[in-house]
Amino acid sequence: MKKRLSALLITILSCMFLLSGCEVLPSTKVSFDYDPATVLQMGEQFVQNWNDFDFESALKENGDDLTSDMKSAYETSVNVKKEVGSVQSIEDSKLVENTDNLKVTETAVCDNGKAIITIYVNKKMKIESFTAEKYETFGQKMGEAALNTVFAMSFIFIVLIFIAFVIRLLPALAKAADRKKAAENVQPAAAAAPAPAPVQAAPVAEDDSEVIAAVIAAAIRAYSEENNVSTDGLYVRSIKRHNTSAWKKAV
Repeated sequence: MKKRLSALLITILSCMFLLSGCEVLPSTKVSFDYDPATVLQMGEQFVQNWNDFDFESALKENGDDLTSDMKSAYETSVNVKKEVGSVQSIEDSKLVENTDNLKVTETAVCDNGKAIITIYVNKKMKIESFTAEKYETFGQKMGEAALNTVFAMSFIFIVLIFIAFVIRLLPALAKAADRKKAAENVQPAAAAAPAPAPVQAAPVAEDDSEVIAAVIAAAIRAYSEENNVSTDGLYVRSIKRHNTSAWKKAV
């Protein structure tokens, strides 16, 4: 009895040792039967094939024939392999049951880090799709998230500063537009009216003796009428200027 128990214990420990790197996580129950060990072995084999496969050449030769999902997986695999290098070993394997397929996640140790390779197996035990990504610790993910946050906030602040600058510039642009419009609407100044021609004084006749004689005759006539003096036969024949005028002496 003791020998049987010892043999059973050894068998259990051996199975645990063999499957120490494998884990089957309970999830949605699939609608078909499968062997977990076989599915996990498919995942390990796929990692080896993924390591040896030249995805870059396959994209160049058959990229147009691939589905969008498969083409995206090929392109991602090219980038991941450039970052982490070749696969050295498999660190962990996980199997999750989905409704219509099985999800196998393999953590592979590579030259420059780790890679997470996930395959999806259908009920016919065929790999229908896969994904690949570089393994990142929680600290690395948080660092990238913080960097993305800083970049996004910086971009937002730059946009806000630009908007504020435009808003401050709008009044100046409006004033400039108003000044331009006012300048276009100004009518040309009316031509200055010509200056009036200077009035020239009428030339004084050099010989005004006739006018003076008429004035003197009229004065004599007025005097004679006032004093009842006859002016018959009185004529003013000539008038001559005298230097010793009586008017000057009177003054």
